Amino acid sequence: MHVLRGETVTSSTGVRARLQRPLDFLVAADHAENLGLAPMIAEKNPDLLKLDFGKKIAQLVYDGKWAEAYTLWGDGMSNRKDPLAGQDDLTRTMWRD
Repeated sequence: MHVLRGETVTSSTGVRARLQRPLDFLVAADHAENLGLAPMIAEKNPDLLKLDFGKKIAQLVYDGKWAEAYTLWGDGMSNRKDPLAGQDDLTRTMWRD
């Protein structure tokens, strides 16, 4: 990975960046909360779309309002109020997939 050596890299959004001080290690990690939410939105998962939260976030994504969708999800998570809490079947499906 070039960023480890301090070279210029281009992000997935086309932004070029270079660290002033190269990293001496790198960790790649998953996020545990609602890992499969984006694929469920993309596939128009009927169980997700039955929920008020699911309808709201999916519509934001379908309308191209990705930042607002991320904020909707992030607000709940930052307040420790998982918007999919109690949806065990749905979250199990996310982890399984």
